[in-house]
Amino acid sequence: GHAATVGARAKLSRMPAPFVFRASSLVLTAALACGFANAAAVELPDDFRATIEAGIANGRYHGIAVALVDRDGHGEWMFGEVEPGGAKPRADDAFEIGSTTRTFTGLLLAQALVAGKVRLEDTLGMHFPDVRFADPKLKALTLGQLATHRSGLPNVPPNLFPRSVEDPYVAYDATAMRAYLAHAAATKSEGTYRYSDFGIALLGEAIAHAYGKDYRSLLASDVLAPLGMTASG
Repeated sequence: GHAATVGARAKLSRMPAPFVFRASSLVLTAALACGFANAAAVELPDDFRATIEAGIANGRYHGIAVALVDRDGHGEWMFGEVEPGGAKPRADDAFEIGSTTRTFTGLLLAQALVAGKVRLEDTLGMHFPDVRFADPKLKALTLGQLATHRSGLPNVPPNLFPRSVEDPYVAYDATAMRAYLAHAAATKSEGTYRYSDFGIALLGEAIAHAYGKDYRSLLASDVLAPLGMTASG
């Protein structure tokens, strides 16, 4: 089948420092169930194109770049504008991938487990030794619970006070994260599935701490560089 991915390079976003990077336009990723074709026949399906164009027309999307890749070739299409009245997206533009950054955090976790840097049974207390947790149950949450969204942590931390509605996470840093851990309490939903971007952010910070690096540096050295993703970060 084909894979369609928006943007030729990814602008990775995570929490904290900053919580989420500023985006220049919309990010969209989709899998298309299509048969393999030769390079000359790689085309964007009409229904997919129509959906994008409708979204541009009604203002839901500002700008979208689509790359369609199969085993024999690829195609690129640009829609809309990077900003109102501005230029169209280009293949070399960086797009924010938002919470999809968890894919990279998952890869870092797998590498760290294989290398013996962390264990799924490791607790927050072990990886954030500088935090004086108010709640022992919160301190005892494990990396495995964070990775499987069973920590009971909120999707967005309550001490997030956005400066901008368009980019609410830009000012949320590691200090704010640790402040939350020092004052928050574990919830009754611990152990049951509850999606949490914040939990995955904590997981990424814990893994980075195990390597003695910050998340950005670890991602660059252990994932992006080996994969040749020199335009991402």
